[in-house]
Amino acid sequence: MVTDLGDMSPPLSTTVNPFSELIRELRLRRGLRQADLALMLGCTRKTITAIENGVGIGERLGLVERLGGALALGEEERLALAEAARRSQRTYTIPEEAPSQAYDLVRELFDHLDRLTQREITVIRDVLTIRSDERLTHRGPVPRLVRKDKIWRSERVP
Repeated sequence: MVTDLGDMSPPLSTTVNPFSELIRELRLRRGLRQADLALMLGCTRKTITAIENGVGIGERLGLVERLGGALALGEEERLALAEAARRSQRTYTIPEEAPSQAYDLVRELFDHLDRLTQREITVIRDVLTIRSDERLTHRGPVPRLVRKDKIWRSERVP
């Protein structure tokens, strides 16, 4: 899928991460105030406010498990919270086996993260999807058409 870049949308304004959004949603679904959740977790209301605003580092401190127990989360909600914590990770390590161009790409993306538009993010995701699809369907060398004796034939390119 190719995305038209003609009409550029404004940069995204993200104030919280997926983990923070889900914690707030789960708390509200259960009719709890921040102070109630803080009491259940043994922390302050300010800590809950910070986490819900994307400031806290609770996702790294076992908060997923503690929230699961405090909010009596079912298996599906626990998995969703763990996935939201993973998606909200702010520090990544480039694999040692990555080519040097990958380092440049990551640096360039990082330098532009706060200015990416929704459309640009969609294009990047489209490219990654195409690449993933090729890995799933690619089996061996890519065929190409060549002309021999005025007849087009398919040959495998090593």
